[in-house]
Amino acid sequence: MKLSDLIDNVRLNESVELSSTVRSIASEIGNPVTLVYDKLNEFAQRWSETHDDMSGFRLLERTVSSRWYDSAGSDLISELHHLADQAPSQATYALRRFLRTTVSDFREVGRNVAPILIQIGKDVRSETLVRNAIAWQQQEAEYTQNLEKYEEYAQSSSKKSKNKSAVAPSMSATRDAKVDKAADEKRAMRAQQQSQIENLVNSVLAKLPRGVAGEIRNAIARDPNKLHALQSQLARRGINL
Repeated sequence: MKLSDLIDNVRLNESVELSSTVRSIASEIGNPVTLVYDKLNEFAQRWSETHDDMSGFRLLERTVSSRWYDSAGSDLISELHHLADQAPSQATYALRRFLRTTVSDFREVGRNVAPILIQIGKDVRSETLVRNAIAWQQQEAEYTQNLEKYEEYAQSSSKKSKNKSAVAPSMSATRDAKVDKAADEKRAMRAQQQSQIENLVNSVLAKLPRGVAGEIRNAIARDPNKLHALQSQLARRGINL
């Protein structure tokens, strides 16, 4: 075989591998990413309807992110390593720099990787990769805006609730009955919230070693704000989920 033929074969193999990697990444950041944002928006809206603020929602967001990484994110990171080695693009330097960090957070991956993939997609002439990477950017921006709206809604609902509780006791019997009903509904809602929080705490602790999970469970058992206590315990141990 001539040297020129050998070089042509190597280039052909590299081209095939690059094309396969690009198609795989474009697919992994398409509908799967959209489904994650749909779930995040759904959970955030529900949270805003049953809580006074969005401060505790971050833990639930991390749980969704962790599930994404376990099911698809780790494969995407692996493909990004291949892309960094294969793509004839200056943007691969930024991609390698990002991949040196240990990142499993869905939104952080999107914020850092999507702009890089847009440039690489342009350099390798992949319209699908460019289109899906731009869509990822747009969905992240829209989700960030939605979080602000959910925060405003949660705070507004909290103010309305406080205003209702401040009504003078000289209301009619009918009004008193409505207030009592609202109080019953609020207690039921609080009970539901507590159940959701317990389920969330159990879900997070289930991902930890049994000994560590037991220590954390004992530490937060009597804390009235278990989500905040759980976050503090995780941060104290340097655990990121």
